[in-house]
Amino acid sequence: MRGYHVALAFLLLPAAGQVDYAYAENSSPCLVAGSETAVSPAYVRHLRMSKGAAAYVVRHVHNACRSIVDATRQGAPLEQISSSLTPILAELHARILVPIFRLHPELAAEPEKQPSPKIVYRAARKDISRSTALWLMRELLKAHTALVQASSGFVAQKADQKFEGQVEQAVLSAVTEVLAATKVISDAYPAIWNKQLSAALPREVRTAETDANFRKAAAPRGSVKLTATALAQIKSFMRQARKAVPKDDLIATIGWATGQKSKGPEDKTWTSVPDGLLFGTYLRSQVPPDIIDKIDGIEIIFDADTPSRLVGKTIDFKKGRFVISD
Repeated sequence: MRGYHVALAFLLLPAAGQVDYAYAENSSPCLVAGSETAVSPAYVRHLRMSKGAAAYVVRHVHNACRSIVDATRQGAPLEQISSSLTPILAELHARILVPIFRLHPELAAEPEKQPSPKIVYRAARKDISRSTALWLMRELLKAHTALVQASSGFVAQKADQKFEGQVEQAVLSAVTEVLAATKVISDAYPAIWNKQLSAALPREVRTAETDANFRKAAAPRGSVKLTATALAQIKSFMRQARKAVPKDDLIATIGWATGQKSKGPEDKTWTSVPDGLLFGTYLRSQVPPDIIDKIDGIEIIFDADTPSRLVGKTIDFKKGRFVISD
C-alpha cells in the first residue's frame, strides 16, 4: 500500500472502545451513530449539477461509506483503525453530500435506486458546471488520499501478507466507489479529471531497492517482439496518455498480471480477470534506464513475475487485449 500525506479535520469520537456503527433512521450511511454534528457542513457557492449527475455521485459516495463501515465491524480487516476512518465518513457526508442535498433536497428523502449494471450513467457538460467539477474532484480525491493513507500506515505495522491482502481488498472496495463517483467529471471535463488525478497520484522515489525490484521483473532488452498491430496500439495509447498528462515523461510498459479483478461503475461484485498482459505507463524518473527497451521509436518495459515468461515471445493485440502470439 502506498502512503499519502494529507490533513484531515478529525471528528469527536464516542467514548473509548468499539465505535457504534448503527445507523440512525433515515440517516446517511456516511454518518456513524454519535458523529452527525462532528464536522461542519460545507457551503459551496454556485453549485450546478443536474439531478441525474447528483444521484449518481450520491449513490457511489454512499456505497463507499457502506464498504468502510462493513470493513470496520468487529472482526473485519479494518476494525483496529475504525477511529481513523470514521472522520473520513463524516467528511464525505459534510463536504460532498450536504451541499448536493441542499441543491437537490429530494435526493435525501427518496429511496436510493440501484440501476442495472448494464445501464451506466454518462454525464455531459450541461449536467455539471466547470467550477462544480473542480470542487467535486478535489473533495473526492481528498477522501481517496485519506483512505489510502490511513490503511498504509496500518499495513506498515504488520508483517502478515495474508492480512495485508485482506486490508488492501477492503480499502480497494471503498476507493473504487470514490473513484467511480468521479466519472461525472471524466465524462464532462476529461482534461480536468486527468490533470487532477495525475497530480494526486503518489510519486515514488527511485532508490537502489526499487531499481533492484524493477530489474528482477524486467525481460532483457531485445528479448520481446511486437507485431505491427500491437505496436500501432501502443503508439495510440501513448499519444492519448501524453495528451492527458503532457508534463509527465512517460514510458510504456506491458506486464504479465495475475490475480486481477475488475468492477464496473454499477457492478455489485468484483469479477476475476484471467491472468494475462496489461498495458500501463511508468514515469521515467521511477525506473532504471537499463531496463527500457526501444522498438520503432517507442520506449517500453516488458515485465512479469517470472521474466522468462516473456523472453523470446511476440506480443500481439487481438480483440481489445494484448496477447502472447505463439
